[in-house]
Amino acid sequence: MKSDINPMYPYSKRRVLFSLILAVSSMVFIFLILREIFWILLFLVCSSLFTAFFFFVKFHLYSKKAQDKLKSFKVEEERTLIWGFPLIISLLFVSVFVPIFLLLALLFFVDFYVWVVFIGGLIVGANIPEVILYLYFLKAEREKRTDESFFSKF
Repeated sequence: MKSDINPMYPYSKRRVLFSLILAVSSMVFIFLILREIFWILLFLVCSSLFTAFFFFVKFHLYSKKAQDKLKSFKVEEERTLIWGFPLIISLLFVSVFVPIFLLLALLFFVDFYVWVVFIGGLIVGANIPEVILYLYFLKAEREKRTDESFFSKF
């Protein structure tokens, strides 16, 4: 096991750092492009909606993955496969095909700023939950170690 991988969190610190850099650089780029307060507020609403969606889906998937490590029942694995596979496919669809569709549809039918708001919101919304979940799982791991060290004294 690598030292930079959290046992409960499935990805390394490098991936989380990359997600953070991508989210921050996207926000800076979008704030440089969008000058009017209306577009900035629309971007914040759009990115918040994407962030909430991706957060709940990723939290559910990571929690199921952590539960699967603790439980080795065949029934639980089959039930997780039934629900986990469609969630993974939907995340793949959203992350691959939605930006392509938005690029083609929004460039032809709507203003450039609307396209920037939705694509930027998708990029930010997909990366911020990685950082939040990493910090959440890191905090849970530290609390677990603190509890174990506290009870080992007795």
